[in-house]
Amino acid sequence: MAETFRATLKAEHFHRHAHATRTQAYERVDEWTDMSCNPQRIHTAPDDLNPAEHEPAHATRTRQTA
Repeated sequence: MAETFRATLKAEHFHRHAHATRTQAYERVDEWTDMSCNPQRIHTAPDDLNPAEHEPAHATRTRQTA
């Protein structure tokens, strides 16, 4: 899955944009990721929750078990 993400990132972002600094590249990749990733998509593996619901629930469970 990481390979697919990297390939998409390279094809849709890096091959289309030039960055003057590494910091600018990091910022634009962060923006691109926020725009392209679907936080509402439901995943069957993490309890049928979308990423926006799963992350806080996982953080809460992790703190309770620690």
